Order: sequence, then structure tokens, then C-alpha cells
Amino acid sequence: FDLVLLDLNLPLRTGVEVCRTIKALAPDQPVLICSAAVVADHEAELRQLGVAGFLGKPYHPEALRDHVVRLAR
Repeated sequence: FDLVLLDLNLPLRTGVEVCRTIKALAPDQPVLICSAAVVADHEAELRQLGVAGFLGKPYHPEALRDHVVRLAR
């Protein structure tokens, strides 16, 4: 995929667990966290995993577009 948009609040697994799995399978896969649940503990671990960025909810559609355009370069 060109980009994974990932929330942290998921029904069966946490977003952090999903991100760990994605990065284990495809370390270069860009992952953008789009979540209202970004807290300092998660942010530090996600940065260590190499996420491309964070976008807190609620967000303006233009902010999402700007992140996607930046990551597509």
C-alpha cells in the first residue's frame, strides 16, 4: 500500500499491536496514525516503530490531505 491510515482504538486488537505487525512484515510501510487516543505512552512506542506521523481527531480534511501529500513524496 502507498499509505496505511491507522486508528488506535480498534475492536479486536490495539492500533499499536496492528502497527507492530505491519512494521514486522513491511518495515518501510508508511503508517499515519489518525486517532483521538494518541497519548504520550503510545506516541513514544509508535515513534520507535517508525510511524510516519500523527493526526489527532477531530481533524480537518485539509490536514489529512497535507499529511498524505507529504508522505507521498
